[in-house]
Parts: sequence; structure tokens; C-alpha cells
Amino acid sequence: MKYPKVSLFHYKKGLVLLLFLTISATAFAQYVPKDKRKKPKDSTKVKPTPKKPTETTNTNRDNDNEEMGRRWLTGGNFWLQFGNPTFIDISPTLGYWLTPSLIGGVGVGYLYSRFQLNNSFGQTLDLQNQIYSGRVYLQYIIDTKQLLGEGNRLFLYSEYEVLRSDYYDRTNELQRVAYVQRPQIGGGIQQRLGRIFVNLMVLYNLNYLEDVTPYPTPVTVRIGFNVGI
Repeated sequence: MKYPKVSLFHYKKGLVLLLFLTISATAFAQYVPKDKRKKPKDSTKVKPTPKKPTETTNTNRDNDNEEMGRRWLTGGNFWLQFGNPTFIDISPTLGYWLTPSLIGGVGVGYLYSRFQLNNSFGQTLDLQNQIYSGRVYLQYIIDTKQLLGEGNRLFLYSEYEVLRSDYYDRTNELQRVAYVQRPQIGGGIQQRLGRIFVNLMVLYNLNYLEDVTPYPTPVTVRIGFNVGI
């Protein structure tokens, strides 16, 4: 029995056609339009470093003020001088931090004075005065920490004071009472001792009246202190 011959040529043509269709389908499936292609990552691109938020420092009090405690502060000044004349000055104050560098306040004062005076008759008089006063003041703190070191500060100072004072009337040769206005300006230095600031200041009287005022010169030196309350 004879079998018909099968030609391999037809099979080869079929295999070639099948292989061509497979390659074409694969290539079409892998094709991606240009506008949808992913861009390659640039490994050389450096990511920007996020900026750290800038730290703000509260200078509204030199921070020495914070260590003193609160916005209210008390203190005052005193002055002792013996001889001719003799002065005992005690003046408590109450202040408030208006700004981180500016203090406003009020105060009262008591001054005892004693001095000797020669009258027109050649007599030496031993006079004693008791003086009462009230004042308002402003004190501006200058940040000089880097210059003078921790706890040491310069300041400017001004005040307006009214005094009730006894004075000797040379014309009528008798003792009278006068109310004296005493505007003063000046400055000084503070030194910190714990929570207390010691003040040393020099003031100049803009309304100095030699015959009426109890002070011998227009320049006044004060020593005082401030402490937070």
C-alpha cells in the first residue's frame, strides 16, 4: 500500500508565517508612544535640601530681664553723705517693663539734710531739713553683654521729681518751705548679683536753683537696685 507523499515545503511556509506573526505581535505590544514613555532618572541630579526654619530669638528682654522674674520690678536708691552737708536719701521705686528695653516707673523719697551756713551777720547756722519728694522715671537698658560681659549693662535714665524742701532765705534771714521741680537726665551701669541688679548712676539737674535746692551741686550720684516681683 502506497502512502501519498507530503511536501515539507508547505509546512516550512506555515512555520515561517507563524514566526513572523509572533515577532510582529511582540514588537507591537512593546511599543510605547513617545509622549507616554517614562523619562530615565538622572542619577546626577541632586535633590534640594529642605531649608530648616530659622530660629527666632526673643530679645524682648535681654533675657536677663526674664531671669529677674516678671514684668513688675521694685527697687530704689539710697545715698549717704557725711560732713557739711550731711545727706541721708532713701527713695523706693516701683517699675514696669514697657518694652523689652524700657522701664517706666514711679517713686517716693525722703531726704534728711544737715549743713552749716554763715548768715549776713557772721553767724554760723546749723540747719536741718526734711525733704519729701515724688517722681516718675524712664530707664532705657542698652544691650552691652558682649562688651561688658554677662550681667553687666549700661543704661540711660531720666526722671521728673517734685520736692517739698525747707530752705534758708538769705534775704530775710529765715527758713522757708519751697516746692522745687527737679528734671534730671543721665545714665549709669548695672551689675547683676543673683536676681538683683545694682545700679550706679550719675544725673544732672536741668533746673538747678542754688538758693532753693537742698543739693550742693547740679550733679547727683545714686546707688540703687532693681529686682523682679
